[in-house]
Amino acid sequence: AFKWGQEHCAKAHLPFDDTPCTQDMLFAAEWTARTRGKARDMRSVFAGVLSELARRLEPLHSHLKQFAVAHREKLLDIHVGFVLCSMFLIQWPHHELPSLLLKGHKIVGPLEATGVFQSCDACTPRLTVDELTGVDHRTSVIHDFKAKPLSQHAQFIIDSCAKEHERGWASGFLTEAEVNTRFPGGWCPTPSFVHEQACGKLRRIDDAKAGGSNAATSFSEKVTMGSAMQPAVYARLLLRLADQLQLDLEDDSLEHGNKDQPDAYRGLPVVLDHLACNVVMFKDLDATVLFQIVHALLFGFTSSVMSYLPWAEFQQAFARRLLVLLWSIYVDDSNMVDFKSGKGSAQRLGKVGFELLRTPFAPHKSKPMTEANDHLGVVTD
Repeated sequence: AFKWGQEHCAKAHLPFDDTPCTQDMLFAAEWTARTRGKARDMRSVFAGVLSELARRLEPLHSHLKQFAVAHREKLLDIHVGFVLCSMFLIQWPHHELPSLLLKGHKIVGPLEATGVFQSCDACTPRLTVDELTGVDHRTSVIHDFKAKPLSQHAQFIIDSCAKEHERGWASGFLTEAEVNTRFPGGWCPTPSFVHEQACGKLRRIDDAKAGGSNAATSFSEKVTMGSAMQPAVYARLLLRLADQLQLDLEDDSLEHGNKDQPDAYRGLPVVLDHLACNVVMFKDLDATVLFQIVHALLFGFTSSVMSYLPWAEFQQAFARRLLVLLWSIYVDDSNMVDFKSGKGSAQRLGKVGFELLRTPFAPHKSKPMTEANDHLGVVTD
């Protein structure tokens, strides 16, 4: 029976069979396998080299910051000089990335191709940007929002928006008349609501579908992301390489860990001309409708996904090609796989690298390297 099971399992189609094995994954995997037992010391030296490189690039970063939009000042201060140098070293195709990090991303209308993802036929927007920001559309969206009852999570939304202002990510609370004054050429409100997750956690969503912004957006790339099966893909790849290299793994094993970037979307600015379409709408406890201009990408916009994922792909390539780590990123969730003999050095080097980019991880969401760990809700042992 056991032999029968082995034969049929070998023929089975497993979930991670559909996850592609890219060149940078192969590169990181081969280096990890060939340096097993030595990687810990090598990574420590490499962390020092990268730190010195980032330090020497600080004057370049300071120079580039003068071209940034003013509302980027309180957002994540990504080390654009280090990003630019890393792009050259890993031959990154998205040449506009530094400019976007400084000047902001478009959130409506046609979005530019990045060269990171596969091209696809651009969809035709159902609304033009002029229609989206016009009086008729705006009046209709506000009227529909006013007609809805006060959310049971109204205080949560108010507190969330107040926190945005305190951090410098958004304006204070505004009336409709005050927003009209800010954007005399037209603007579009986006209603906010709360989604309660199965665990009871509340998440604010800015409804770009109801606001119309998604209907006024088009793109010409099909984005892809990793999956919860990524640790299994890495494990299989490493074991195959270990077999080819005739490595003795009797006293070793594999382990993986996780890292999470907090408020990831809020690190990327919106281009100045599109702030008029980045206005959230919510109700005070007395049902008065209030507005807030947000300076960074909002959760709920199709364009936020299309703008953030190329940045996430760059960070993933940075970890694989420059840090030479078996690292995967799903939006803002990172997972890394290494041999147990590495004693957590892969995770430590990744932490150093991302801190040098100035995209640090949330300490309370970090999961140390262990043989059994949870990634995107799937436990891989």
